[in-house]
Amino acid sequence: MVSRAKKKPYQGSGLLAQRSFAASSPGTIENVLRGLLDGLAFIHNPANEPQMMKSLAKGLRLKRVEDAEDGNQIMLGLYEKKIYPNADRIRNQIQLLGQSNEKIRGLTAAELVDDGVVRKLEKAGRL
Repeated sequence: MVSRAKKKPYQGSGLLAQRSFAASSPGTIENVLRGLLDGLAFIHNPANEPQMMKSLAKGLRLKRVEDAEDGNQIMLGLYEKKIYPNADRIRNQIQLLGQSNEKIRGLTAAELVDDGVVRKLEKAGRL
């Protein structure tokens, strides 16, 4: 098993979309991000742990709900409540995915990030 300390951080939660779609359907983008935020709030609420464990056990086809504990802890670590784009994390993803795709290697984090909808949701008190 790879040590978590050796892993490079990546952009865990977010939304990828073509700029043309984002420009033509901002309401859809906002609604998807609202749903993502609701899901993140759900998995990070300790009161929902029994339901999370049951759902993970079912999805992973585990015989015992208790066997989903590791998966639950991994989910909490992978999916942060903050969905702000992070240039360093996106650069790490470009570096990783670019190993096998020349087009991805040519991308920069700055040209990929549009945090306008996230900022709007922040002003509305959703973050």
